[in-house]
Amino acid sequence: VLFEQSTRLARRGHSVHILTRRLTHHKKSHAFIHGVNEWRYNSDIQNNAVSFLIKTFQNSRKLFESLHNEFKFDLINIYQPFSALGAIHSPLGKGLRKIYTCFSFSFEEFISRNSQKGGLLNKCVYLLNAQTRRWIEKNALKSCVEIVVLSQFTQDKLWEIYQVNREHVSIVPGGIDL
Repeated sequence: VLFEQSTRLARRGHSVHILTRRLTHHKKSHAFIHGVNEWRYNSDIQNNAVSFLIKTFQNSRKLFESLHNEFKFDLINIYQPFSALGAIHSPLGKGLRKIYTCFSFSFEEFISRNSQKGGLLNKCVYLLNAQTRRWIEKNALKSCVEIVVLSQFTQDKLWEIYQVNREHVSIVPGGIDL
């Protein structure tokens, strides 16, 4: 969905920039893909959750501010709450209109992808990690004027989990270019 939206906006003449985490297979911190600039910040995924969170916040904010100073963004469309951290907590991002495109919830993805290890300390760290993701996502959602979801199911979950007013949610079903 992100690829289709961003490349089609670029084909219509919009300047589209994606801010995302630099993964281990990324050779460079910038790529120009089908008319879209993809900017990648470094994160500390190898160590622990606290280090990852701090580096993500610092580096995404620094990169966002550098890019905003150069390109003067009109709008931010958030797809992932961690990448949004820097932009929503930067003074430069405060006045920008923000939209959140929500396919799933970060804390639920964490729970489904990570098993809870034995021992009280490990269980506490696991729960803290899940709750921190939930808190970060809630703050990202609160910073947005509009939230886009694929289904009524996700809209209902937004209300159930985050009490997001349905008036701020638009359902745009997934599709295919025939």
